[in-house]
Amino acid sequence: MKGVLVLGFIAVHLALVSCQAYYDQQLQGQGPLEGDGCTEFELAMTYVPHPSDCSKFYRCSLPRMVKEEFSCPQGQAFDAKYHNCRSARDGEC
Repeated sequence: MKGVLVLGFIAVHLALVSCQAYYDQQLQGQGPLEGDGCTEFELAMTYVPHPSDCSKFYRCSLPRMVKEEFSCPQGQAFDAKYHNCRSARDGEC
């Protein structure tokens, strides 16, 4: 029984890693931003909205402690509530 649970856990973990890798491929990363470190709060959030462009966001990850800028796919905007790109609605930012 323990073996089945362990295999199930491994399968779920691999599926999540695979989904994240696919999602990352869909985004257009701009690379690390020089001099723009992530705050502890931003590190906890992982994804941070761009201050002036709804179609962009930053990803903060350890151990580098720097922001990487990403663009959402065309026609999508970053949703700060759900921390992902979603269909852009008129006037919604």
